[in-house]
Amino acid sequence: YLLSNRRMNGRRSHVAMNWADTHVINMRRLAIKLIQTEGEMIMQNSDFEYSKDISMECLMEQHENLINIRRVAASGKPKKTKKKSTFKRVKYGIKIPKNTREAYEFDKENGNHLWAEAIKKEIDALMSYKVFQFIKRSDISGLKRDDYQFAPLRMIFEVKQDLRRKARLVIGGHVVDPMGQEVFASVMKQSSTRILLIIAQANGLDVLTGDIGNAYLYAKTREKIYTFCDEGFLNAGWTDSPETPAIVVQALYGLATSGNRWHALLSDTLRSQKWRPTKGDPNVWYRRHGEMYEYIGTHTDDLIVVSKRAREIFDELEKLYIIKKIEQKWKSAQIGSSVELFEIRIHHMGYFSYARSRGDSRFLPNPCFC
Repeated sequence: YLLSNRRMNGRRSHVAMNWADTHVINMRRLAIKLIQTEGEMIMQNSDFEYSKDISMECLMEQHENLINIRRVAASGKPKKTKKKSTFKRVKYGIKIPKNTREAYEFDKENGNHLWAEAIKKEIDALMSYKVFQFIKRSDISGLKRDDYQFAPLRMIFEVKQDLRRKARLVIGGHVVDPMGQEVFASVMKQSSTRILLIIAQANGLDVLTGDIGNAYLYAKTREKIYTFCDEGFLNAGWTDSPETPAIVVQALYGLATSGNRWHALLSDTLRSQKWRPTKGDPNVWYRRHGEMYEYIGTHTDDLIVVSKRAREIFDELEKLYIIKKIEQKWKSAQIGSSVELFEIRIHHMGYFSYARSRGDSRFLPNPCFC
């Protein structure tokens, strides 16, 4: 209206006209961004030219013309193509494949089945945790209506120091929108580990550490994800054809929410065994046993247990999870000299005061610490 009516006089007319000009320009820029986001058109070859004499009818006509614009490459400029890298990764003199197909080709060249065995071992482990639920191709359209998102699978390869071949299947969670899902998962503080060692030394407790194998796969995912299983599943005997569609059921490595889902599952497990989180660090858990307290510190899938019956605590957890590398780092007499212990006490004196000020006396059961 302001652009088609120019009969107003005075300063107010000038301010209003400037506002109208700026508004039309901003609206045009917004329309271009929306068009590019939706992927329907690009205004590179548009003959739209802004004029102060333009009317609303002209704007609508130009908008309708823009809808039919197709995506065209800029004229006169050669299209840039990404060069394929011919670099081969080599470790310990062994070529590492980039994908499953290349792994089978390397086995054929070397006259063995080492990579194929590593792939089969990884897929068999995943299927034992029931990570995938196979579906028919005709069900994919129904999944999309139910807001399922597609994410590709990728096999990562590595060579260990003893020349064993290792394969790990991950999913491309970077192409999935985790909007509305919780993705944060906290871990134990480094200072909490040192405090646990001080508690072990002062109370004559043993320290054991362990690692939960394939931890994420114990938890179920809340994301709606489907994918296609490649020829690795076919050669391992789990599918009848390549590119078999499947729904991801468990918290597979690569999804943004997998860490959070595993953290929640482990927390529920410890609570069911009457462990309680400390106020100073929610990833350090305690419970009373007789006249003493025993502790568990969690750092993703790594555990540290401080107790006089640390082995029994791991046996209790092994009923639910596969725990490997259970090691007794030291007994209380092996932690260090009194000078080293005194230095640790002085270093964490402020942290002890903070924990006590928050009323977490159970995290500091021995008054001599502070």
